[in-house]
Amino acid sequence: DAPTVTIAGTDLTSAEAGTATGTVTINLSNSSTVAKTVNLTLGGTASTGLGTDYNLSGTGVTWTGGTSLTVNFPAGTTSRPILLTPVDDSLDEGDETVSFTTANGTGYTHGSTSQTITITDDDAPTVTIAGTDLTSAEAGTATGTVTVNLSNSSTVAKTVNLTLGGTASTGLGTDYNLSGTGVTWTGGTSLTVNFPAGTTSRPILLTPVDDSLDEGDETVSFTTANGTGYTHGSTSQTITITDDD
Repeated sequence: DAPTVTIAGTDLTSAEAGTATGTVTINLSNSSTVAKTVNLTLGGTASTGLGTDYNLSGTGVTWTGGTSLTVNFPAGTTSRPILLTPVDDSLDEGDETVSFTTANGTGYTHGSTSQTITITDDDAPTVTIAGTDLTSAEAGTATGTVTVNLSNSSTVAKTVNLTLGGTASTGLGTDYNLSGTGVTWTGGTSLTVNFPAGTTSRPILLTPVDDSLDEGDETVSFTTANGTGYTHGSTSQTITITDDD
C-alpha cells in the first residue's frame, strides 16, 4: 500500500539568539520496499531565499532555496527529521514563521498536513535620545532640538514612546510646542515618535512660546519610555528655555 505522508512538529520554536534550531519530522505511515521522494512546500513570513533567514538540513533533505524541497526515503525508512537553523542577522524583522506543508508526488498520499516553526528575532533596536541643541529662548523664539535614535533599522514601522518632564508647563502651546516628522503630541507628559521601516533617526523641534510672564528659565526633559518592539535605558535629554521677561 502507498504510504500516507504526515508532518510532526518535533520542535516548533527556534531563535536567532544562539541560533537555536527547530525541527519538523516527515513520517510515512508504513515502510516501502522501494525508495520514496516526498515533496514539501515552504511558506510563512520568513524569506525562502537560501541562507537569508534560515537554512534547512537533514539526511535525505534537498533544498536550494525557494518554496519547494524534497525529502528522500530509502526503502524501509519511515521517518526523516528536517532541521531549521536560523540566520542570526542584524535586521529587526520581528518574529517570523516557516511553514512546511505536504505536496503531491509519486508513490504516496497526503492530506496537505502542515507544521509551522517560529523564529524568534533578537534584533529589537535600542532607543536613545541625543541632545542636538539643548538651548532655546523666548526671545526670537529660538528653537531647541533633541533627536530620537534607533540603534539599528527595522523592516517594520516602530512607534517610540517618550515622557515629558521639567519645570515648563506641559500644556499644549502654553510654554512651548513640539513638532517634527512622525512626532505626535497633543499636550501632557506623553508623546510618540513614529519610525517608518528603515528609518533610524527622528528630530523633535521645541519652539518656545514668547509670553509676557516673568517665569525665569524653564526646562523640558525628554525621557524614553516603555513600548513594543524596542528596548531602552530610560535615557534623557533636557532643553532649557531662557526667559526674556
